[in-house]
Amino acid sequence: MTINHLFKQLSGLANSPVMPVMFIGHGTPMNVLPNNPYHDSWRDLGASLGKPQAILCVSAHWTTREQTQIASTETPKTIYDFYNFPAEMYQMDYPAKGAPEIAHAAADELMSTPFHLELNNAYGLDHGTWCVIKPMFPEADVPVFQLSIAMSREPMYHYQLGRALRFLRRKGVLIVSSGNIVHNLRTIRFDGSQYDWALKFDDISKEKIESRDDEALINFDQFGSAAQLSINSAEHYYPLLYTLGLREDKDDTLQFNTDVESSLSMRSVIFSQPA
Repeated sequence: MTINHLFKQLSGLANSPVMPVMFIGHGTPMNVLPNNPYHDSWRDLGASLGKPQAILCVSAHWTTREQTQIASTETPKTIYDFYNFPAEMYQMDYPAKGAPEIAHAAADELMSTPFHLELNNAYGLDHGTWCVIKPMFPEADVPVFQLSIAMSREPMYHYQLGRALRFLRRKGVLIVSSGNIVHNLRTIRFDGSQYDWALKFDDISKEKIESRDDEALINFDQFGSAAQLSINSAEHYYPLLYTLGLREDKDDTLQFNTDVESSLSMRSVIFSQPA
């Protein structure tokens, strides 16, 4: 799908009373730099969305053990949680404000549910967040805050927590999950040559997203070695489950950036309601 086609399909989203939700395949931190197709797609996506009240990110790069945390930081710092990259990457900054009031409101809303959120008033913006949000909203004029991924929890927990957060879509909050459906850095080929198992699981994911078979994607172990090799680090897959949980019956589905680069899938998806 061309970027222009993507833009046309998203036109009018800014007028919808229900904010879209999205899963972004983020890939290398270098995608934050201009003049690559992923940066350009995120830039055009941000331009089509209008300006939300705030952005909540579920990033693969903030993991906790048992308790899900939500950042209530007033001025989140840019986190450089990557190594041996060009110097220019460490000179970038994304000085967006946090959204402590919304974080507190979300924690209060879920207090009586199984999804108690622990407030964290220190966490900043890791590269799974700022490397995606910076091209989308380059002026850093929208508050941004993060939700952690509790890695000891079962996949269903992450899906159901996504469902519990649906109310934020009607509060002007854009929820962006950031990871990769296929993510196996141990087997990466730098020439980009593809693996059959990566292509297979990416194709399964494409079909299950389109058919709304969330249960299959929650119970991904059923897909055998293709899933095991693709999800050898589940923190990059779990963000997709939040986005699936956030999807509502009236949402349209748009998949884009569907490349599979060696053992890394850039497949991304937006769920949105017409204006």
